[in-house]
Parts: sequence; C-alpha cells; structure tokens
Amino acid sequence: MTKQIDDNTGILLSASEAAMLLGVSRATFKDMVRAYGLPRIRVKQSIRFPKKEMLERINYIATHYHEYLSLEELLS
Repeated sequence: MTKQIDDNTGILLSASEAAMLLGVSRATFKDMVRAYGLPRIRVKQSIRFPKKEMLERINYIATHYHEYLSLEELLS
C-alpha cells in the first residue's frame, strides 16, 4: 500500500513524506534542504519539516528563482 500525502497529512513531515509531497526523490529533497535552507526542526532523534513553512519557502524559491542562480547561469 502506497502512502498518500494530502492536505490532511500532519503539519510535521518526515523527509520521505516531504519528498513525496514535492514529487522528488528523498535524495533530491535532502539536496534542496541544504541548497535552499528549507525549514526543519528536531523532534527527539528525528528531523521534521513543517509543511506550511516548507511549502511557503518552496513557493518563494520558485517565484524568485533568479536569486538562487549563479552569475554564470544568469549570464547564459
């Protein structure tokens, strides 16, 4: 059975749940966390991602992508 991520999913997501929500692999999601400073919190031994804040950050990045490009990428 495949887990589904929807609006009823909790407010804190695991890396796997967040990746599934965004439609990317877990490895790609972890790269995004490092590259874009996605919000995260530690809950005991686990890292969780606040869904609302994460989606807001992704939306900002998607609409302001030019801020995240290198000078070389901007000039090409």
